[in-house]
Amino acid sequence: MAEINTILAGHDLTEHGSRALERAGLLAKNLNARLVAVHVIKETPLWWFIKGENLDPDEVRHNLRFEAIAAIETDADKLTNKPDQPIEAATTSGLSPYKALIREAKAKRADMIVLGAHSGRHLADYLVGTTAERVASRSELPVLVNKAAISGPYQRVFVAIDFSNTSLDALKLAKQVAPNAEFTLMHAHETWFETTIGQSGASISAYEQLKEEEQQRLEQKLYKFAQQAELSEDQFRVEVVLGYPGTAVLERINATNPDLVACGNDGLGGVEHLLLGSVAQTILIHAPADVLIAQREQR
Repeated sequence: MAEINTILAGHDLTEHGSRALERAGLLAKNLNARLVAVHVIKETPLWWFIKGENLDPDEVRHNLRFEAIAAIETDADKLTNKPDQPIEAATTSGLSPYKALIREAKAKRADMIVLGAHSGRHLADYLVGTTAERVASRSELPVLVNKAAISGPYQRVFVAIDFSNTSLDALKLAKQVAPNAEFTLMHAHETWFETTIGQSGASISAYEQLKEEEQQRLEQKLYKFAQQAELSEDQFRVEVVLGYPGTAVLERINATNPDLVACGNDGLGGVEHLLLGSVAQTILIHAPADVLIAQREQR
């Protein structure tokens, strides 16, 4: 897992962007990382159609850039936990904010993207996703989405594990972001043997024995994951839950009340990673805590 040396924080000049910058600033300080705060100026083709004496797109872009830089610098000055390195304020432009952010992250050689999550979802968001969801699904970088108020470093981390390489990356990434936190490693599964037992006419005791053996096997795999992420023995606990993964994960998140939830994005893949994996998307939309998503690597 690569070290986080440069963080890009997307700032949309709202309170959500301000809070994302605050979280990114705290992470940059703790990781001794460089922090670049970027605002995307969303262009519209209409600018060029109605260009004239009263509207010069270049002047509009210049004015918007000036205002955005000033707003970011004002927020940066207000930070309680400032990074050791000066925060870089920047803007970029484009018709699509999420594409512009991903492009800028690559140009700045960022190792992580931090974004704010809006509290409300509009109809278009349900159809194509919010900016945060689009960045999380299409970026090759880890994405941290700030959803909760910030009270300091992360203390309680919940990691959804499906035993893929990506979920191991998510665990290692969470360890970087929250090295001193308490971790809950959780795996949700549906048994493969219920139908077989029912059809074979085997006893209930045979079913219970198989279930117990499966429980122990999966718990051992979680312990192995914890060792690979170099978690100390007193730093984590494991949970294996029987049930549909998306529903079971959310139930345990709500029960354990973490301040950070980490998971891997093993979505449909393809050239643009068009969709988040179903569990990752469920967590990103519904979890009340911040969400950290590790991306699938080409292995």
